Amino acid sequence: MNVLILFYEVGMKGLLQSIVESEEHTVRATPFASEALQAIAETIASGEPTLLLADNFHLNPEATDAFTLLREQPPLRRHIKIIGVSAVGGPSKWIVNDLIDDHLSLPFSSDQLIALLDACQRDLSNRSNSPKPSDSDGEP
Repeated sequence: MNVLILFYEVGMKGLLQSIVESEEHTVRATPFASEALQAIAETIASGEPTLLLADNFHLNPEATDAFTLLREQPPLRRHIKIIGVSAVGGPSKWIVNDLIDDHLSLPFSSDQLIALLDACQRDLSNRSNSPKPSDSDGEP
């Protein structure tokens, strides 16, 4: 599974990258939502499921716009899952606004992150194997 890490804080980005790589996933890390979107487009073109781990402590317009775009593109959503990671407990504003799929709050163990990676991989695999909705979605 491809894992994109969208994080502004270097230490956390490195920690997440280290844990994810230990599970033999392909990892790409960036602090910029525009780079994450480009990477998502590339991985989706390859047909590979993609998980985006995003720092939702820094709610910024660029990231919010990027996640909104992903939500509005059903073909993209079949291949990507977005998980917000933050130091703030409880559901984030992004979950409330239906911009991310799940949330992971600090402190968390590497085992918790690995379990989340496994669950996301299963879910994305199930999405990829399920029948595709029609392109018209019932519209004329």
